[in-house]
Amino acid sequence: MASMLHLLICCYHGHLLYQIMLTVNVFLLCTAIPWSGTVNHGTYRPRIFRRREKRSALFPNSFTPAPIPSRKTCPCSSSPCQNFGECSNTREVSGGSFELVFHCTCADDWSGEVCNVCDIEETMLCDQCVAASALGMEDESISDSQITASDYLQFNPNWAPRFGRLNCPNGYLWLTNTDDPSPWIQVDFLSPVNITGIITQGGCVLDPCLFGGWVYYVHIQTGDSVNGLTYILENESPKTFLANIDADHPNDQAVVPFPETIEAQYLRIFPLFPYFAAGGMQSRGMRFEVLGCKT
Repeated sequence: MASMLHLLICCYHGHLLYQIMLTVNVFLLCTAIPWSGTVNHGTYRPRIFRRREKRSALFPNSFTPAPIPSRKTCPCSSSPCQNFGECSNTREVSGGSFELVFHCTCADDWSGEVCNVCDIEETMLCDQCVAASALGMEDESISDSQITASDYLQFNPNWAPRFGRLNCPNGYLWLTNTDDPSPWIQVDFLSPVNITGIITQGGCVLDPCLFGGWVYYVHIQTGDSVNGLTYILENESPKTFLANIDADHPNDQAVVPFPETIEAQYLRIFPLFPYFAAGGMQSRGMRFEVLGCKT
């Protein structure tokens, strides 16, 4: 009787040991082993603990091994992470036991449990969570000949439209003529582009600011021809966009998003309500960049 009891205990512990090894094996299979990759030009092959099935005349059905796990049972096998997110299998403890779950590490500009939420402001999107970028004022991929204006201060070349580029060195900027009631500066992109907004900036040549300026507000027109320009509207009137408001730091930049992406070849900016320091003369000045996506 003692021998039979000893045999029963051994069989029970053998079955329990197998279950423990099997559980550990599943965890190692899904977490400890890289989810993708090769070694020596072959596929990773995890070692799986196998227990030989032992049967006897006394216990013919005492133990039937559970199926050996495969990587198809891992949570990441269904590729749940979207938009180039990386999936990893992790252990989650609950109620004294653990289960395997997936975790997504999202690519830039994406969030959410499965990386399906775009974090970029909708008005600054080009397509499928691709952020708008600078179209070429600052880096001069937009040439000087593509930048024109209604006029510039005293027709002094130091205030010409070509100095209206964002971060133009030495504080130089485009300054309007003092007697122009509705000055504008314009960019010809040579072909239609998707425009999502602008960045505005003032400028000062000397410190303290003796020559320079910035503007508080702007109106904007777009179109595919000079004669076909139309205002961006709000309540059937030209929309007033807030630009630079810090009179103490004219070099500060203001991002001005449009209500929606606009496809156009021309962009025309009308500076309004100036702060001026051009020798006491009422002038309006600015530097700027255009944000969008080339079609």
